[in-house]
Amino acid sequence: MAALTLLAVLPATAAQAAAPAGVTATVGADCTAGRLLLDLDNRSTTAQTYTVTWPGRSGSPWTRTVAAGGNAELYWTLSPGTPYTLRTTTPTGLDETTSGIFHCGTGMSALAGFDCTNGRLQLALENRTTTARDFTVTWPGRTGSPWTRTIAAGGNFLH
Repeated sequence: MAALTLLAVLPATAAQAAAPAGVTATVGADCTAGRLLLDLDNRSTTAQTYTVTWPGRSGSPWTRTVAAGGNAELYWTLSPGTPYTLRTTTPTGLDETTSGIFHCGTGMSALAGFDCTNGRLQLALENRTTTARDFTVTWPGRTGSPWTRTIAAGGNFLH
C-alpha cells in the first residue's frame, strides 16, 4: 500500500489570464536514467517563454523560450525518494505548481499539482506494476480523509 500525505496547498499566484490552449508543462520520469522530466509544450500560435522555479534548487529559476508548435524538455537526475516542487509560469497566463517525491523502481507514483488557472489541486496516481495496488491519501482536517483507491495493474487515476 502506498501512502501520500498532503499537508498544505502549495502557495501560488493566480494567473492574470488563462494560458493559451496547448500551452502546458507536464512532469514525467525516465526511470532508466533516474531523471525527473518536465516537458514544456507549446501548441499555441506564438512563441512562449516558460520560467521554471524549484525553491532551494541550485540553478533555479530556469527560462526557456519555446517556438510556436514546439516543445522543450528540462530534466534533473535524482535519487529515489527526492522531493521536488516545480512552479512553471508564462507571461501569457500559465501558472502551475507540481510537487511530489521522485519514485523510480517501485512502479507506483503519486504526483500532486496545482492548476492555478482553474483553482484546482490535482493528484495523479499511477500503478505501473503487474497487480492492482491500493493508494491511501491522507489530508489532515479534510472531510472524508483518508481516501483509499485501488488502481488496476498498469492503470492510473486523476483525483
